[in-house]
Amino acid sequence: MVRIKAALDARKESGSDIVIVARTDSRQAVSFDESLWRARALADAGADVLFIDALASKEEMKAFCEVSPLVPKMVRHTPYVLVNTNYWYCIVCEECYFITFLL
Repeated sequence: MVRIKAALDARKESGSDIVIVARTDSRQAVSFDESLWRARALADAGADVLFIDALASKEEMKAFCEVSPLVPKMVRHTPYVLVNTNYWYCIVCEECYFITFLL
């Protein structure tokens, strides 16, 4: 959170229109619940856009969108999302649109 606050201060001091994108990689390293908690904390700290790496399903994407609903979300789009070591789920851009991943 300190880095977000430092970025906010730098943006204010410079008078620029920098967009602060906050990313967490905790989905794979810790847990999905931890990544939601971190995303909420990053939004509360003032991040302009939230990004959780390695979301594994549409359900996770929808849950992510419920965190701080007024803060835009970002998803790294590949046509396939690894669900487990033996199964890839295909998600297309149109599905992301309906899940509300819009900037």
